[in-house]
Amino acid sequence: MPYVFMADEQGRSLSKETTNQSKTLFEKQLLPWAKHRGLNRSRDLTSAELVNFRATWKNNGLTANRKLSRLVGFFAFCIQNGWLHENPAMKVKRSVPTSLPTGWFPKTEFQRIVDATYAYGEWRGGRDFHFRADRLRALVLLMRWSGLSIQDGVTLERERLSDDGKIFLYLAKTGVPVNVPIPPDVADILRALPSENKRYFFWSGNGDPQAACKGWRRSLTRLFEIAKIHISVEVLLKHQ
Repeated sequence: MPYVFMADEQGRSLSKETTNQSKTLFEKQLLPWAKHRGLNRSRDLTSAELVNFRATWKNNGLTANRKLSRLVGFFAFCIQNGWLHENPAMKVKRSVPTSLPTGWFPKTEFQRIVDATYAYGEWRGGRDFHFRADRLRALVLLMRWSGLSIQDGVTLERERLSDDGKIFLYLAKTGVPVNVPIPPDVADILRALPSENKRYFFWSGNGDPQAACKGWRRSLTRLFEIAKIHISVEVLLKHQ
């Protein structure tokens, strides 16, 4: 059944990130665990067994809850297809997240990040190293003022920036349309940004967008090291 569920996700053209998460949860975790337990049918996966399965996860509360939501979706899929009559994952209690929610950088820390983009220009590496400092500064400012994720920022198309300085797009993970105004000076920085592809601000347009994002994450990690900011690059680049 998990393979049918994953095939359905592929058929609905869900993001590669979503389908990869399902593959990890079902192929690498659930199916080997169920085989070891001698659970051969979907109906064998009772709420009690799912509690045992969750106990094998080495994740924080937020990630565990996302996995549980994926299990709820899988069993809902089984019910829709007439393979089950109830959703056992619905009876599994959600974890209590212990990590802090995404926060904001204080003004002084955010300024250190921006300042570090100038020092980053001393690094030589990559095809665009001549413009990497300017491109990093633009990406940091874009994410700070728009609230976009790294993936949405990196793959932003130039035509999405209107003449009046508003960004319109559909978020990669949720498909939700957003129309966000950004400061005029940030819009000007983006418009003047050199790029290998005239269609995008940051992406070359070649290959997998997620692979491109990995490269930018590495650059941001180095940038944070220069700024002496010890925090994950996944935190939204905002300040109060």
